[in-house]
Amino acid sequence: MDELTFRIAYAGFAVALFTVLFLVFSHRLDRKTFLTPVTVGFIFSAITAQFIGGGVASPLFGGILTGYLIKNITKWSTLFRAGALNATLTLAALFVPLHITLYNTGLSDLLAMIATAGYNLSAEQFLYLLMGNFLLYYVTIFVVITGLGTILGSYLRRILLPTTAKAAVEPAGGGSPSRPQSIYLTRLDEINGSG
Repeated sequence: MDELTFRIAYAGFAVALFTVLFLVFSHRLDRKTFLTPVTVGFIFSAITAQFIGGGVASPLFGGILTGYLIKNITKWSTLFRAGALNATLTLAALFVPLHITLYNTGLSDLLAMIATAGYNLSAEQFLYLLMGNFLLYYVTIFVVITGLGTILGSYLRRILLPTTAKAAVEPAGGGSPSRPQSIYLTRLDEINGSG
C-alpha cells in the first residue's frame, strides 16, 4: 500500500465514522435544550483530555457536566445520546491533531519508528491497527463512559437542585403570582422568621 492510499483510507474511514456517529446521536435532539450543555461538556472534555489524558476521567467528567446542565429531560436514552454526541465531538477534536501528525510524517518513517519497538508491521497492518484500536476502541469507550456520565450528571442535578413548584401560586384577591420556592428557600425563610 502506498502512502497516498494509506492516508486516503485512514481519513475516509475517520470522516465516515464521525459523520455517522454525529448524525445518529444528534438525530431528534432539540437544539435549544442540548446545544449549550453538549458544547460546554465537549470543551471541558477536550481540555481535560489534554491535561489528564484520554482515560476514564475526561469523558466521565465531561459527561457528568453535560448531564448536569441539561434541564427537564428524564429519559435516559436521550441523555445517553447527548453524552454520546459530546464524546463524538471530543474524539473528533482529539483525532484532528493525530491526523495532522500522520500527514506530516511519512509512512515509511512511522513504520520505522514502530520497527524500533520490535514490531514489523506492513502499511496495511498499521492502517488496520489505527482503525481498529484507536477509532473503534476509543469511540466505544468514550461513547459509553460519556453517555453514562451524562445520565449520572442528570441524576445529580435532580438530587442537588431542589424541585421548584411547576406553576406559580396566585395569591388570594388576584395580583401577580408569587415566585415558586424550593424547600430550601422555604426552610431558610422559616429560620429567618420571615415565612
